[in-house]
Amino acid sequence: MPAVLVRRVPKTYFVSYGDDPAVGDGRLAGERLPPGTPIHLVDDLVFSGQTVRSAREALGLVGLDATTASAILWTYRADASVEELAAAGLTEITCLAHQSQIPD
Repeated sequence: MPAVLVRRVPKTYFVSYGDDPAVGDGRLAGERLPPGTPIHLVDDLVFSGQTVRSAREALGLVGLDATTASAILWTYRADASVEELAAAGLTEITCLAHQSQIPD
């Protein structure tokens, strides 16, 4: 399955998106996909939603469209960011668990 990795902090070395260091902004690595390719984001947890919004933005710079995401955990803090995530273009985020389901 083709994969594109999005880093939180851009790298200036070993940068390769589709074997072309001129593409992207140092946050992308992996196979080059045709512009317009639908992308599904995968993250470990959604805390404030900033990570998935940032990843969507980085992918958009190379013409990739990420509108859905999955994560393992959705936190209480993420509850407050639902509208921001929708405004950023994320139409669906599925998670295996909500923080309220984890015993204290």
